[in-house]
Amino acid sequence: MENNLKSLRNNIDKIDDEILELFICRLRIVEDIYEYKKINGMNIYDPKRENEVLQKIDKNMSVNKYKSELESLFKSIMKISSSYQEKLLGAKKWPH
Repeated sequence: MENNLKSLRNNIDKIDDEILELFICRLRIVEDIYEYKKINGMNIYDPKRENEVLQKIDKNMSVNKYKSELESLFKSIMKISSSYQEKLLGAKKWPH
């Protein structure tokens, strides 16, 4: 039993490593989006884009038993991305 739990946890660790790598890649793109928004005088928060992402999840996962969890995950990811852009804003003194 303990061996099986260890194996399962090892699998989770591998997945966590992949998530970490992908999330760092995502944040690098968020930096590019921030620069684009800055140059074009756009707001950091884009409710239209957030709705598009959530609708895509809803459409693609409507029968998925993890739909609620996936929606929460993506809301959290988008909140972190906006917060990161706000952090960049503070560091770079981008006036609204």
